[in-house]
Amino acid sequence: SVLMLAWGLVADIDIESEKYRWMGSARIDFYALQRIFRLRKYNGHISFVPAPGFESYGEPSSKIGESMGKANSCNPSQDEPIKVQKSGYHGPSVDLENLSWRKIDGPFVSIWLHNVPWGGEDTMAAPNAKVKAFVLEPGPLTEDPTKEGIIDADGEVLARGTGTYKCDQKALMTYDKLQITVDQGLATLFTPI
Repeated sequence: SVLMLAWGLVADIDIESEKYRWMGSARIDFYALQRIFRLRKYNGHISFVPAPGFESYGEPSSKIGESMGKANSCNPSQDEPIKVQKSGYHGPSVDLENLSWRKIDGPFVSIWLHNVPWGGEDTMAAPNAKVKAFVLEPGPLTEDPTKEGIIDADGEVLARGTGTYKCDQKALMTYDKLQITVDQGLATLFTPI
């Protein structure tokens, strides 16, 4: 189950504010102000199936995520595609190809997906926004396109992107699209554009 997926500003604040842990919960607000004054933008694409009543958001899209099987992003000179291991919980069968997908193209400051009505102890970001399925194709920083990758909240490197430290070292995931399908209920998606 995915409780929350953050990319961009929210993830930067969550992970990078760890150095201020001694401040308690105020570290989030303190570092958020620092990060807002030095905003980063990230390239990427969001494909989603809107919930009823939200069909007008984004542009119509016939394809969901085009980057699977792309050339090796860690070593672009290799033509051999990355072999992606697919595993996990197999829930109800969902025909993703025949859904009414919409898309939004970056650059983005932040993308925040969560399946609870709050994002923090005092944050109810978008309580009425809903989505049925979601694909995030993350990209690099706009001001430094050589930096990409995914790290966990505890600092563990999950995926290494082009130009990252020890790029040739194996990681738990490939730096590629993330797909989330909501089995029951609806998830909340918040992204300031």
